[in-house]
Amino acid sequence: MRLLINAAFNTKVKVGITIYIQQLIPELARLCDLTILTPDPELFSSYGETIRLPEFVRFNFRRTRWTIMQMGKY
Repeated sequence: MRLLINAAFNTKVKVGITIYIQQLIPELARLCDLTILTPDPELFSSYGETIRLPEFVRFNFRRTRWTIMQMGKY
């Protein structure tokens, strides 16, 4: 099974959703092939294919706008 994960969050700040994503991705990688969309590909490169996203997606309004307008490309 292949899975696309949108990890377009500020993963450099250890709070809430970023902690969850950092714990979830290694577990999912054991179960399926991952493609991870992230501004920090080096953080997740050992768990599957990573696609670098622009830095501006780290911030709420910009991330929401990017997700609505660009996510369909992946």
